[in-house]
Amino acid sequence: TAAQRRNFRGKSIAYIAQSAAASFNPAMTLMDQVCEAPVVHGVMTRPEAEAYARKLFRILQLPNPDTIGDRYPHQVSGGQLQRAMAAMAMSCRPDIIVLDEPTTALDVTTQIEVLALLRDLIREFGTAGLYITHDLAVVAQIAHRIMVLRHGKTVEVGDAQQVLEARRGYDPEFAMRCFHQIE
Repeated sequence: TAAQRRNFRGKSIAYIAQSAAASFNPAMTLMDQVCEAPVVHGVMTRPEAEAYARKLFRILQLPNPDTIGDRYPHQVSGGQLQRAMAAMAMSCRPDIIVLDEPTTALDVTTQIEVLALLRDLIREFGTAGLYITHDLAVVAQIAHRIMVLRHGKTVEVGDAQQVLEARRGYDPEFAMRCFHQIE
């Protein structure tokens, strides 16, 4: 039913979109948006959700984690907004998080920082991450396993290093440099 799907989304599975700027409500503070799902799903009370949001803000290395939630989306940088979106996705402690090219809109330096933080966040909370991208250099930095699709069909699947080394027309030395870039 629709109610079951709604309960499942956000609570058991969460999503980090490609464009955080387009995903946030400009009329609500970051804290209100991060706390909305856990309160609506009955996972936490509002005070518990706020405390957990501040913890996520700290883990995601947002500046002034105790007060950044008082800001509106237009009052933070793109990298900070992307990290706030990660906090929003993790606010219900989901089992699975779907990352849809969440660093595409960021500059390369910020992209590397955000990828490292997302990787650490997923690892710390024991959440499964499904990273959707066309950028194999990004995949090399974050994935343990890779599935390559072409026209919706599986072409390759395996450990990240194995798949990247076996890719025809792909530079394995470049892939190995990517593996070590954010470690």
